[in-house]
Amino acid sequence: MSLLSLAQRRLSIMMILIAGGILAQVLRTSTAAIAPDLMRDIGFSPDALGVCAGVFFLAQALMQIPVGILIDRFGGRLTISGLYTIAVVGALIFAVAETFSGLTLARVLMAIGISGAIIGAFVVLESWFSSEKLPQMAALQISAGQIGVLLATAPLAFASELFGWRNVFFGLSIITAVMVLSIFSTLRDAPPGQPASTSKHESLKENLNGVLAVFRNRYAPFFFVMVFVANPLVVCVLTLLGGPFLFDTYQLGAVERGHVLFGMGVTAMLSPLLFGQLQRWFSIRQLVRGGAVYAAAICLGLALMPSAPLWLTSLLMIMLGFSGGYAVLIFTDGRRYFPA
Repeated sequence: MSLLSLAQRRLSIMMILIAGGILAQVLRTSTAAIAPDLMRDIGFSPDALGVCAGVFFLAQALMQIPVGILIDRFGGRLTISGLYTIAVVGALIFAVAETFSGLTLARVLMAIGISGAIIGAFVVLESWFSSEKLPQMAALQISAGQIGVLLATAPLAFASELFGWRNVFFGLSIITAVMVLSIFSTLRDAPPGQPASTSKHESLKENLNGVLAVFRNRYAPFFFVMVFVANPLVVCVLTLLGGPFLFDTYQLGAVERGHVLFGMGVTAMLSPLLFGQLQRWFSIRQLVRGGAVYAAAICLGLALMPSAPLWLTSLLMIMLGFSGGYAVLIFTDGRRYFPA
């Protein structure tokens, strides 16, 4: 394969992974902008809304070990496209569900469907790019995927008001089906003639022993804590707490809430790229500590000023979006402590 054609294939691989990441973020964060609509149309209480949103993240987290085993067995292409098929079903159920249990089931299916989007992308990128380029490509894929967070704020709120949230999810099911076909037909696990990073097939026992080895690693507790509070903090505010908070405190409509969340989504999108550039001048340890202190300070400000002017609250929420990008540094640096 010539250098030009290899570069073109890398570009097409990167584009399809970014598109998949964008769609995953839309499905993941879609309930924030329409939360009051769900409370009105379905009769959701705040607690029920929290459960409906929370099961998504629980299901996605529980799927990570099975996804790793599936990728090892079948490769990224089949695993990612196969899981997205489940997301199609989830989006369709969400569009027609009339009860709490129906919507919760739909969220679980969508979570299972997108559970391979990030780890699957990392595995494919590892086969297509050198170890020197991998952190940059991973940061780019995550940052570009945050476009989905933006689309799930003001644009989704506008579409919901224009067409209704049920029709929006019908549309998302169609888009997800197109994504399944695109990934299956376009994505390749490795360049022609080169083995994929998953070419070493292990038995189920070996897979499980590898998982246990990770938990026994003396660095594991520290990484778990850092990953638990890095990007999830931003995601929690952006996808669950932000919309209802702005509605209850400032009585903002769907579009106005979407504007604030859109701004937060922009900073969340730029954050991985920002931390990637800062790594040229600061150590990973300094950036992780700084990012955590920065996030804690903003959360403290929001907690101590519950009746702050809207402009100040909006500014703090938008600034909070910058804090999650150091999670990318944790993931890439973790390769040194958890070798394959």
